Amino acid sequence: MKLIKFFLGAAFVVSVQVNAASFNLDGKIIESDTVEEIVDCGSYKVRLKSEQFPYKYEMEIPEEYKIEGFYGSSAIVEKSALIFPGGARVLSPSEIKSLKSLYPLDRTYLPTSAVCKGSTLIVSYWSGGNCKECEAFLQFEVVDGKPTNAKKVHYGQVQVLKN
Repeated sequence: MKLIKFFLGAAFVVSVQVNAASFNLDGKIIESDTVEEIVDCGSYKVRLKSEQFPYKYEMEIPEEYKIEGFYGSSAIVEKSALIFPGGARVLSPSEIKSLKSLYPLDRTYLPTSAVCKGSTLIVSYWSGGNCKECEAFLQFEVVDGKPTNAKKVHYGQVQVLKN
């Protein structure tokens, strides 16, 4: 099944839905859905991928699909952000050596959205829950298709870039 939606604003977004991971529950195959959003930033694009099982099976999902250190729904299997052309992965806050100390070590931050203007890219992350440390926002400069010069920013800076 494919679902295509268009969102006009600071960037052009396309979503595509396909089936990905699966597990057997009492003889019934439960499949995850993968949704990809493409944020068009002009000279580059950011692909945000989210894979998850239906929420009604959240308590039945095998451990192998659960994300360690993520305190949100166990139905979420994966979230990632890639820059194209080239396919460079946008790192999470805990993966960037210069920023690692600014975030709790026991939390896994997953990319949820992106906004851009020119070479400036801000990615929003969530680690699950509803707390001060649950969200993170990183600004990157995209140079030759790679995210560089990562720095911590606040939600207000996301809003400024959107406008």
